[in-house]
Amino acid sequence: MTKDCLKTFMKKNNLFLSKNRLLFFFTFGFSKGITFLGPLLLADILSEEDFGVLEYALAGVGMLVNSMIDLGASGGYPYVVLKNKDKKIAKGFVLHGIWLNLFFLINQLLYFQEIYFFEIYMSLNISYVISNQLFYASKLKTHDKINSSAILNSGIYIVLFVFILGAFTDLFEVNVKSIGTGIFCYAILLFSYNILQFIKVQKKGLLKAYYQILKFSIHILVSSILLFAITVSGRILVEYFFDFNQVAVYGFYFRLAAISVMIYQVVAIMFFKKIYTSAPNILDKYFTYFFLSLLILSFILDFTAPFIVPYFSDFYVNTSQENSNLFTILIFQMIMWISTALNSNIIDREKLSQKNNYRLLALFIIGLGLLAYLRNSLSVESLTFVIYSFFFLTTLTQYFTLSKEKIFFKKSIITIVVIYFISVVYIYLI
Repeated sequence: MTKDCLKTFMKKNNLFLSKNRLLFFFTFGFSKGITFLGPLLLADILSEEDFGVLEYALAGVGMLVNSMIDLGASGGYPYVVLKNKDKKIAKGFVLHGIWLNLFFLINQLLYFQEIYFFEIYMSLNISYVISNQLFYASKLKTHDKINSSAILNSGIYIVLFVFILGAFTDLFEVNVKSIGTGIFCYAILLFSYNILQFIKVQKKGLLKAYYQILKFSIHILVSSILLFAITVSGRILVEYFFDFNQVAVYGFYFRLAAISVMIYQVVAIMFFKKIYTSAPNILDKYFTYFFLSLLILSFILDFTAPFIVPYFSDFYVNTSQENSNLFTILIFQMIMWISTALNSNIIDREKLSQKNNYRLLALFIIGLGLLAYLRNSLSVESLTFVIYSFFFLTTLTQYFTLSKEKIFFKKSIITIVVIYFISVVYIYLI
């Protein structure tokens, strides 16, 4: 009887390992393996300052600016196609690529006029690349093309992996400048693809459709900026309060802790439609199980990392003793990050972004005020704990917004609160 129930559950939730799913696990494992290992290996190849600059550009300023130039299109596309089901409006998304191309051209012009330094130039090129990747990956996920989505999402890390191979084979010099050139070449490919997409589409009513998209996605844009500001603030704030060397340390341990985010990405890609369309009570149950699984994984990672990571990273060996608490805080921070990402999908589909934005903005202002007050007594670890706590408060804010519209995630919110307080006690004890 139990066996039959398990089969029914797996069939109902499409969990059997078909050829397509096996192919997905292969492509995902390849792409996310590169995403995870690439920066960790680069930490040993680049100088500490160069690695700090790369982290600052790649996962700091680049991600934050991406949230601005994305204009909410990545979140708007699944709503228009899956929820609104309006094909006439959907074709307007082709103009999003043209807007991104314009941004890219302006960046080249300003840099070659020596308006700003290389670090900012590379950050803006990265934001252009990431915006394209996220937008097209969102389109692919919406249409169940999950294998292509997994590869595309890791495009910039595949470029970085080429430089890792170049360093190990001594084919070419690897530094932050040469990496910047490689990212520029990848950006040119995306630039060309956007133009080809525009040439192929029927132009009638295109501008009107894009205007309709922006009217809806503007609220997602504000929400994305605020959430990304919290998500990527660590590297930006570490550089502001300390230096690029400290950014290198923070970025390394952030990426090392992000194994749980890779698991979330498997779930998010495979079950994208289900997460976007299922009833809240069903999602509440699965989210709860997922969060508890991540809590167990967090403890496993914290205990096993000192025995495994030294075998492939000299950077870890040289910095782990004084940064063990930083790693622990970041491990738990990932759970809250995943929670905010899952909740964002629900808020977007229920058209609650505008209402949630007011609360997020208030929280963001409070966070800046607290950091200004603590600025003279901050260490990298205490700064990271403050960011972690604001992730937790962001999650609670999202649940509050949903509850005001009679959309309840009772089990999930209890689980998240319990996880936060367990983590605080654990961090204090160690």
